[in-house]
Amino acid sequence: TTVVTVTELGQGWPDCFAACDGSCEGLSTVLDAYFGATPQGLNATEELKKALCAAGTKEPFACFANSTNEEACSPMLQEGTVFGIPQDASQLETYCPEHDDADPPATCTSNSAIPTTVQTVAEFAQQWPDCFA
Repeated sequence: TTVVTVTELGQGWPDCFAACDGSCEGLSTVLDAYFGATPQGLNATEELKKALCAAGTKEPFACFANSTNEEACSPMLQEGTVFGIPQDASQLETYCPEHDDADPPATCTSNSAIPTTVQTVAEFAQQWPDCFA
């Protein structure tokens, strides 16, 4: 496996990185997770997803997947299909659902099981108001 750096990607797709210049650190985190996983015996694809969907990384990465940057960034994202990288904003939302990386608030201390009949966040908030205080 060849390690790819943000600098190399930036040289390959300068227009994309010009449009998303604040996204380099987030992309670096994702690349580090992917290329650092295998030597540690971890699943690289799972580590990439964890890193990409983590708070502070998903938002910068979203710039690359934004439709306004499609012309400049889609060729780079297409290179990432082999790794399962989302190709657009809707795929990014599917890849990283909001609740995946969110821990419940510390004040949410109910030991009750979540009933399967709860259908909405509003119903959940009514059942466990301390979680939404």
